Amino acid sequence: MNNVRFYVVIAVLIIGLGGLFVLTSQKQPSVPRPGAEQADAGREHISVGAKASYKEAIPTSGTHSVQPAGWGISETELPNESIVHSMEHGGVVISYKPDIDPAIKAKLSSLFQQPYSNKSFRPTKAIVMPREKQNAPIVLASWKRLQELQSFDERTIIEYYTRNIGNSPEPNAS
Repeated sequence: MNNVRFYVVIAVLIIGLGGLFVLTSQKQPSVPRPGAEQADAGREHISVGAKASYKEAIPTSGTHSVQPAGWGISETELPNESIVHSMEHGGVVISYKPDIDPAIKAKLSSLFQQPYSNKSFRPTKAIVMPREKQNAPIVLASWKRLQELQSFDERTIIEYYTRNIGNSPEPNAS
């Protein structure tokens, strides 16, 4: 009788563990990341200073410089060739029209540079810069993703950043 109980307990454990495995291995549908998905334009490298041709005004992939742009706030527009490389490294580029309200520019800067205006948000791989040729006042770009904003919305910007950072071919590169 003891052997029967032993085998019943073993069978219940095996069935239970098998059921648990089946339930945990089923993927839940993923929620799409913020921003519109952009076509993959490749990842070819060109020498520093060389120019690439982009179909989009704001490229999110494609031929790019061997040298990525540095993270941080830039007062001048950086070349697409270097910022695309930074996106390939998992970064997010926040650009604004040069004639944007100075108060909005200040909010963007304080959100992305120390001392951070939002104490719970500490971005590491971000570039904030002006961009002449963009339709919206603020544009968020990352590898193959793009979102246009008509006004400053801190919650939307943080969500875009946190859900898109590192979603790239080389997320661990600096």
